[in-house]
Amino acid sequence: ENFHFIYNFLFRNKIDGLEKFRKLCHRKYEESLELYVKAYLGSPLDKITTFFDGVQLKLNSGVPCEEIGFDPEFSKQKLKALTAEYTVKEVRKGLESTMKKIEKHFTKEQNLFRVACLTMQAEFIKQVEGYESLMGMCYPDAGLRFSFTVPQIRAVFEGKSPKH
Repeated sequence: ENFHFIYNFLFRNKIDGLEKFRKLCHRKYEESLELYVKAYLGSPLDKITTFFDGVQLKLNSGVPCEEIGFDPEFSKQKLKALTAEYTVKEVRKGLESTMKKIEKHFTKEQNLFRVACLTMQAEFIKQVEGYESLMGMCYPDAGLRFSFTVPQIRAVFEGKSPKH
């Protein structure tokens, strides 16, 4: 919030000698927002995030995609149980809870809650699409999918973020 405020002040006043500082503030603001969103985003899909972080570690260590499902820790059955656990209702509840928590962190004047919601929405969708991609690569014949869709995720965020 502080970097955003300083950046906006410097941008509005167009002080030539502080151009480098304005750019630095903007970069720090974007970095801070990204770190903030990632810190709070893990909770709605915590078990799936942990699962796919492990899958990604296996892939990074050289285990072929087609062998991932044979590891008991990353079996098709375990993934199937996890995807069944995260229904639309559960994901909505987790996202709404997360948004209620973060809403308290922002002041009303700068409209940063809306920016945080939009950033969180984009990051959440990116994560879900990444998990779906890993499912397709590592479990191609399993027919596993999440029970929620990207439009349903957008609807949750649109219902919670302020319109102004």
